[in-house]
Amino acid sequence: MAGRRMKSNVEEKGLQGFPFLREDEYTNLILVVEGRRLYTNRCILAYASPVFARRFETECKDKERPELKLMDKKYTDIVELLAYLYPGINKRLNDKTSLRLLPLSEEYKMLTLKDRCEKVLVTCLRESIDPPKGTPPGSRKESIDILLHQCLSVADASQSKVLLEECLKIYANPDISIRDVKVRSDVSDGTKARVYEVRMEGYSKKLANVSMELGKQRKEKSVIKSKLTNSEPLESSTAFGKAFLPLKSGRSYPPPSGMGMGMDDDGPVSPMGSTRTLHGKNISPRRPKQTFSKSIDHHHHEFQTTWFRPISDLPV
Repeated sequence: MAGRRMKSNVEEKGLQGFPFLREDEYTNLILVVEGRRLYTNRCILAYASPVFARRFETECKDKERPELKLMDKKYTDIVELLAYLYPGINKRLNDKTSLRLLPLSEEYKMLTLKDRCEKVLVTCLRESIDPPKGTPPGSRKESIDILLHQCLSVADASQSKVLLEECLKIYANPDISIRDVKVRSDVSDGTKARVYEVRMEGYSKKLANVSMELGKQRKEKSVIKSKLTNSEPLESSTAFGKAFLPLKSGRSYPPPSGMGMGMDDDGPVSPMGSTRTLHGKNISPRRPKQTFSKSIDHHHHEFQTTWFRPISDLPV
């Protein structure tokens, strides 16, 4: 109780100095809110609200300075409303005042005020989702949850489609908690159902995106595997052992030491000290021919030796 009184006193200090807090020569209407009086002029309220205009015709028609009781309203909220309506005050809207005035703007059919409150709250929601750099993660999450729940409640009470749709977009994100939505008594069952509906749609979209990414990864993996398979040397069995097929560049690799055969300009050559046959022809044991190309580059010599031709050159 002490905390609430202190908060109320602080709020009222910020509201002091407004012309409608005291009676003057322009006063022709007294609003009674929570047992306290506010002195205003009927024209200001009638021009802003058709609801007030009808009440003045029925309840204040034959009275010079009537008193109009506003039941179930908070004194500070009505003060904020008058501060916005009075032309000489130019009270700017923020998230706190917009949360207070949006339900009043719907009740009293103040369409201009409702539109401005919606724009302020939508902007605040978007900024809370993408806060400035350096904002601590914990405070960011807490501020999002508090503001989002408040906006959902106010949007439901004021029948604000614009604000409700913005809240639902945020609730569609699976990273946003909806645990407290179910137990909130200030949110209707229909709005709760819409929150859970958009959350299920959000899960479906997330699963579809994950499936698409997995498909892309499988495709990329298949392409890489195909490239690696085509670029690696392949083994081919022959009557003399294993020989290796060349790479696409045309370069060939020798078989393991003591196995298989080599090639020279005259055809296949068997390893030293052995005589083999290929398709009925004897292969004499002679060394493979060597070709040396020498280049001098100030620092080192480079030798290239060509030992084999591709296996495709074998006689059939």
